Order: sequence, then C-alpha cells, then structure tokens
Amino acid sequence: MFTLTPGPSPRGRGVKTTGTAVLPTPVGGGEKCLSPTLHHYPIFHHFDIMRNTTIHIPFIVLLLSLTFTLWSWQTLKTNVTDVNYEQFELRVERLKFTIQQRMIAYEHLLRGGQSLFATLPTVTRQDWHEYVSNLHTDEYFPGIKAIGFSQRILASEKFSHIEQLRAEGFPDYTIHSTTERDEYMPLLYLEPWTPSYSHSLGLDAYADPVRRDAAEQARDTGKATITGKVILVGEHPTDTKPGFIMYLPIYRPGVSLRTVADRRAALIGLVSNGFFVDTVMHSIFGDKVQLDVDFQIYDGTVIHKDNLLYDDPANNDKPGDYYKPQFTKDILLNIGEHPWTIHFQTLPKFDSATRKQIPDMILLGGLFISILLAVLTGSLTIARRFNTQLQTEMGQRQQVEGRLRNREELLRLIIDSIPQYIFWKDLHNTYLGCNRRFALLAGVDNTLQIIGKTDVELPWKETNLQKFYLQNQRIIENDQPEYHAIEILPDQNNSSIWLDISRIPLHDVDGEVIGILVTFEDITTQKEAEAALLQAKEAAEIANRAKSSFLANMSHELRTPLNGILGYAQILNRDKTLTEKQQDGIRIIERSGDYLLTLINDILDLSKIEAGRVELYPVDFHFGDFLQGITDLFKMRAQQKEIAFNYEPLSPLPKGVRGDEKRLRQVLINIIGNAVKFTKQGGVTLKVGYHQGHIRFQVEDTGIGIAAEDLEKIFLPFQQVGDANYRAEGTGLGLSITQKLVQMMGAELHVESTLEHGSTFWFVIELPESTVVKSKHQEQPIITGFQISPQHDRKISILVVDDKWENRSVLVNLLTPLGFEVREANHGQECLEQVQHNPPDLILTDLVMPVMDGFEAARRIRKLPQFKNLPIIAASASVFDLDQQQSLEAGCNAFLPKPIRVDLLLELLQQYLGLTWIYESATLTATADEALGDTIVAEDTQFIGPAPEQSAVLFDLAMMGDIAGILDYTHQLEQDNPQLIPFVKKIRQLAKEFNEREICELVERYK
Repeated sequence: MFTLTPGPSPRGRGVKTTGTAVLPTPVGGGEKCLSPTLHHYPIFHHFDIMRNTTIHIPFIVLLLSLTFTLWSWQTLKTNVTDVNYEQFELRVERLKFTIQQRMIAYEHLLRGGQSLFATLPTVTRQDWHEYVSNLHTDEYFPGIKAIGFSQRILASEKFSHIEQLRAEGFPDYTIHSTTERDEYMPLLYLEPWTPSYSHSLGLDAYADPVRRDAAEQARDTGKATITGKVILVGEHPTDTKPGFIMYLPIYRPGVSLRTVADRRAALIGLVSNGFFVDTVMHSIFGDKVQLDVDFQIYDGTVIHKDNLLYDDPANNDKPGDYYKPQFTKDILLNIGEHPWTIHFQTLPKFDSATRKQIPDMILLGGLFISILLAVLTGSLTIARRFNTQLQTEMGQRQQVEGRLRNREELLRLIIDSIPQYIFWKDLHNTYLGCNRRFALLAGVDNTLQIIGKTDVELPWKETNLQKFYLQNQRIIENDQPEYHAIEILPDQNNSSIWLDISRIPLHDVDGEVIGILVTFEDITTQKEAEAALLQAKEAAEIANRAKSSFLANMSHELRTPLNGILGYAQILNRDKTLTEKQQDGIRIIERSGDYLLTLINDILDLSKIEAGRVELYPVDFHFGDFLQGITDLFKMRAQQKEIAFNYEPLSPLPKGVRGDEKRLRQVLINIIGNAVKFTKQGGVTLKVGYHQGHIRFQVEDTGIGIAAEDLEKIFLPFQQVGDANYRAEGTGLGLSITQKLVQMMGAELHVESTLEHGSTFWFVIELPESTVVKSKHQEQPIITGFQISPQHDRKISILVVDDKWENRSVLVNLLTPLGFEVREANHGQECLEQVQHNPPDLILTDLVMPVMDGFEAARRIRKLPQFKNLPIIAASASVFDLDQQQSLEAGCNAFLPKPIRVDLLLELLQQYLGLTWIYESATLTATADEALGDTIVAEDTQFIGPAPEQSAVLFDLAMMGDIAGILDYTHQLEQDNPQLIPFVKKIRQLAKEFNEREICELVERYK
C-alpha cells in the first residue's frame, strides 16, 4: 500500500494539503512499500504499554495534587480579579464623570451667549467682544480658544450681507460655501479675536455635511449639539487637528417654539465653540491622568482608527502588541446629543500594582510539584510492567496487521464503487492501480491486470497520449494539484466528448513525489444541456427586447392622439361660455380619455411592477372628489349597457385621506371595469366603509361569475377565463396589475364568486385621514394671464417643436389666450434655425421627430454658449424611464409626458420663466354664477326650502346613499321652482362630496 498526500512536503514544496487517501498496494514487480505498518512507529508501542497499565497510585497522586493546585489557583485568582476590577471601574467612572462635567460647563457657557441675544435687541460685534472678554475663558474655561456666532443668511441676503461685512472692515470677507443653497450659516463673530482668525470668518456651518447635521439638529431640537469628528484649523492655517464643534441655536424672542417648523422659522443663528480634543482633555486632566489606565475616545458607536478622536498621550509607558490588558471596557457617552465611545484598558503598571501575577505563580509551582510527583511514581510502575508488555507485543502486532488487511479490502470496495474513472501511475507513466470502472474502459478484466503496464500495452487504442503525458509531467514537476479541468475529445462518430479531469501528485511518507493520481468523468450530457439552456436564454432575451420595443412603439402611437383629445378637453374646460350640460360633456370626454390612458399604462405598468421599478407616492387628496370621479365614469358606462351602477357608503367617510391617489384609482377602475364588462343584467355596486384609518372597498356584481377552478388564474398576466365572448374586451392584465398594486399598498385582494350569480371583490387598505385637502370646487380660479417684471419690455415667446400639427395646435390654443407669443417648428432643424435668428424665452419640444429629433436639437442648442441657460422642456409620448433620462442627459431641463396635463405645464412655465399668474376674479356676477351652475355655497346661507314631502324624498335618498338619485331629483326641483336654486346648489355640492350626513341634517329643517 502507499499514501496519497497532496500537501506540503517536509522539504518545503509549498503544496496545499487537500486530503489523504490510502490506496491498495501494487502486487508483484517488487515495488517499494510506501507505508510502514503501525508497529514501525514507537509511539504506538508506548501507547500499548500505557493502555494496559492499570490506574494506580501515581495517577491518584497526580489527580489529587492537580485538583488542589487548580482549586487554590482559581480561588485566589477570582478574589484578586474582583478586587482589581473594582479599582479599574473606579478609575473609569472618575474619568467619565470628569469629562461629562467639563462638557456641561461648556454648554452652560454657550447658553450664556444665548441669553445675551435674548436680552439685547441687537447684539453687535462690540457687545459680543465685551461679553466674551468678561467670561475670562483662559481662567475659568480652559480648553476654549474662541467663542463664535454664526448668523442665518438667506440666499436673497447673501450679497448685501457680504458687502456689509466688507464695509465694516473685513475687505476679504466672503461666505465660504461650495454650493448655492436657500440659506447659509456663516461665522460672523469670533472672540477673543486675533488677526490669525480672519481666515475663519465666513465659514459656512452648512457647507460640510458633518457640521450641517449637528447644526440642523441644534436648530430643530433647541438643544446643544456637537458634530462628529472634524479637522479644525488653529491660529495658523497649517495648524490642523481632529476636534469637534458644539452648537446652540439662537431664536427670535417672543415666538412659539413648540414644533420643529416653529423653531426653523424663528432661527436667528448659532453660537458655537470649536475644540481640539487633545487640548480639551489636557485642560480637564492636566498632568494628573492615571498612569496605570489608558483610554481612547472614538467618534460615534464604532471603534475604528478612522473614528479616533483622542488617544491619551500622558502615559509614556504604553505597551506594544505583546501586552494583553488585564481589563478593558467600552462605554457609550452621549455628549451634546452625539455619541462618543471611550475605550479603557489597563497598563502594565496596573498589573504590577495589583499583583496580578501571584495566582499564576502559585499555579506554576503547583503544576511543577504535581508533575514531579507523578513522574516519580509513574516511572516505578512503568519499569515494573515493561517486561510483561514485551511478551504480548507480537500478538498485538498480528492483530493490527489483520485489521489493516481488512481495511485495505474495504478501501478497494469503496474505490471500485466510485462512479468516476480513477487510476494512478508512477513517474514513468506506468500504471500502479485503478478502480474497476477504469479497468473496464481500458479493456481488461480486473484491476490487477493493469498494474505495471503502460498505455501502449493495453487493448484500447487511445489517441493524444503525448498530450496527456505532458499534462501529467507538468503536475508532477510543479507538485501542484489541478482540479476539474475541462477537456474535449473527439469520439468515433466525429462528435465531442466532454471530460471533467482532476490530477493530484502522489507522495510517499517522506513527502517525495512518486507518481500521479487521475480521476475523470464524462460530462457530455451536462454540457449539452447547458448549451441548450444558453440558447433558450438568448431566445428569451431576444423576445423580451422585441416585447419592450413593441410596448414603447404602441405607447407612443396611442398617446399621440390622446394628447389632442385630452388637450382640447382641458382647453374647453377653461371656457366659461359653455353651458353646464356642455361642461358635463367635456368632463365626460376628459374622464374617458383618462380611462383610455389608464388602459395604455396597464400594459407598461405590468413590466415595471414585475421588475420592481414601481413605487408608491402618497399625497393628500379629497376623498369625496376621488369617489365622485369614479362613480361618474362608471355611471355612464353602466347606462350604455343598460345596467345599474350604485354607490353605497357603509359609514361616514373622511373628507381627505393620504395615499397614492393615482394607483388607488387604477385599482378601482380595473376592478369596477371588470365588473361592468362581465355583467349583462342587474347591476354593479361599489361599497366603501371607513374605520380607524382603514378603508374597505368592495365591488359586487350580478354578472356571469367565475368558476372555482379559475379563481387563481384570473390574477395571472394575459389570462382571461369564462365566456369567450368577453375575452376580446380587455388586455388580460387588469387584475394581475391590480393584485400587485394592492400588495404594494400592504393589503390583499380577495374574491368570492358563484358561477352565473356574480362576484365580489374587496380589499382593506390603510388611508390615514387628512385635514389639509380641499375639494376641487374650492381650488383657485382658472389662470387667465401672467405678470412679468417691468424690465421685460416684450412678450414672452415660447417655441413649440412637434412634427404633429394636432399636438402643436393644442399648445398654441392653450398658451396664446394667456398672453404668450407662441411660435411653431416641425422638427429639430427648424428649431435650431429659429433659436439662432429669433431666440425664444422657452422651448417645448417633442423627442421623436423626422429630419432631427429633440435629443439632437437639445444637444446642439447647449453647445451654443449664449443658450446654455435657455429653458428646454421635453414633451413626449415616449414615457419610458430611459427616454426621460436621455432627454435630461441631452440638455433638457424637465420632462412632460403626453398627453399633456395643463396644471403640470403651467407649473413648469412658472418655475422656469419666473411668472406671477393672474387668476380669474373670485367675485362672480349673477349671470356668471348661473353660467357656472353649481358653485360653492357658504355654510351659513339661508335658503328657501322645499316642501315637506320633497324634503322627505331627499332624506330617504340620502339615507340610502343614492347620490345619482339625489342629483336627478335636484334637477326636477330646480325646474319646478326656481326659488329653490340656492338650496339645490348646496344639496348638489354636498352630494358630489358624498356627504350624506350633512344632506340629512339640512333637509330635516324643512320636513
């Protein structure tokens, strides 16, 4: 037998040890025995003697002596450790208390400056100088070099502030800030003053993120705060050390400071102290620091060299890495609303003073005595039994050899059972052995027939032998194993065979390389499967790219005509000459266009949701207006199908809620749209209930229903079940998107259905009540124009670039009535020509156009120096994130998706042109009031009320939640008695807000 040991040899070959295997001994040929039997090792001979020695007095003596020694050592060590740790804790607490008290004193010093600002109406530089001079900081507050005051300066005050300071005698003064912001916090006063501090004036506390965090925390909390680790400059610009700054806010006196918003509005500035940490610590401890305990201060809660603030320099006898402290302790110290971690550890002098080594000395002495006694008594016993063990050694050796033979036979069975092909050779490529699987491959009957032969002596006709010999020789010479090398060989059918081959050098007991072990496995089937999988993956990626291209083109083509539909609907909504019926028709067109846009977005949203790129954007919105829009949309669709659509509030509902209005509308439109689509008779009912911030939406229909086996399929993309007559009416994406959106909102979409009897969908989501919203009826009047600065002596011109006349027409008819000069261009080339000959004030450009697209036009405009700041807004039906990102990278300032929303467009115009809008007058004449139809009626308006029987009808309709019935009945009342018009307007207002409770209270007055 021989030993396979892929590992470092005694002669330093540097091979990593990977395992040891015992393989069968070659039979015949006079091969060298590579592994001696166990009786060749003296240690086994000694082990046998000791194993057969009966436990006697030497071991009992050793056991008792060791037990007593360990007990004495442990008891003494415990007592000494407890006493020493109490001394260590006392030193730690003393240092911690001293640091805390000094920092509290610094904070009180700043509060004195805060009181100065609260006392004087205006604190001048002279006032600040006298205040700091009277503090005698060198005597009473050692460690403080100077006390500063930073004043809050708004962006609009920046230049006047700089001029004022320069006029006061600081000609080089400026605000040191790397970015432009809404406000600054420059250092204004610094006392005691020295000329070397002139470089510190104007340093902005908001410029550095570390200082800004501390300054904002002080501002918002009203408490003294300190920064994290910063590098401070001393009296000379080259004098820099780690330190920290303490801030305390100064507020305007006499104002409320209850909320964060109040404190931010009342902020005047900050008083501050800057500290070198080593200077502070020296001022606290001086030369009295304990020399037997060392400590370091780290910024934050993590001990790391980058966070090191202070390392105690007073201990000159700090040990090296060889020393292991007796005690260590980390404490978290909260200084100025900011955490410090202080690491304490003992020094060698502490160990010497506390006699730490006494227990160890006792232990060593006891161990030496115990071992000496055991050796003396054991030697006598071993000598007496040595002769007896020699007589039994031969029998034991025969038993070991028998066990080794059995193990060799077992190992042979194991090797033959391995599914890989295995063989091993000597340095001359002569076979030393193999497993049965390889023997069959080589064409021999058993593994013994291959020993001592070379490849040319075997029955097989193996090719590429020279290549294999060279590879084996490389492994042997380098003495490095090679695992899982993949090689390709041709077979008899001119196809390829893939082999996974491992080669390992063989060593003898002295670490000498005496051959090589090779294992290999046929992995052709695996490689063929991997190739097929790769081909399928490439095909799927090609299909996915084709789908994305199709979705982008389809979205662009559908959004383009929708831009005209929704654009002119918004324009007509602004026309106050239309009758109420015409305005209702325009609103129906707009809602229908929005619904069609929702269907288009469904297809795009599915891929975004599956890719995890959709996020929720909660806003405060009017819940009554939200439900009104949903019910108005589906009332019309239900009437077209001659079925009923009912809305039932299950409880009083909040006027305003906070949530993602767009996604919630999309969910309800998908669910109610499905219910209307699959209902042929009867109707659809929307029920809404509210309880403790949670709203339940439930949609019931009397449609065709869903079979039990199809309930899971309806939520899969592109899956449509049930009657085939309905499958062509949708994309099959609505419920799949709806389920994913509801899950994103933290809820589950549930469904119950009975075939041919209808279905019920419901979900419960958290929508906290909001009090900051108002009804759309109460929003600001319509924008009719704008004001510009007196310096602007001409009209503001806007260049509209779009290859579609319909899209340009929408913008022209929207912006021209507001007073803009609107010019047009068909493509990017025309845009460039107009910009160079007659520059506009702003450009609205499409992206996808012939001749030159919007991307290229924006890039070329930005290359012209005089137009680097010209506002460019991209308005495109290509709404993918990539298109938006590319437009911004090309030089556009903003992206406006098509169909264009008027409110978003006007908001961007105001932002980039600095406009002040002129709104429609809030006081309407009687004629205008009649033209507007239902307007907002004041709460305390006195009405001429209806007859008691008419009031009873309105009361019953309100109790049932029949909003549509209330609106129809008010039209009848208005026609029968014009004197009821103010009363009717108030009822309609409450009905459109779904406020049935107030309707009941109002009509009860006239019952």
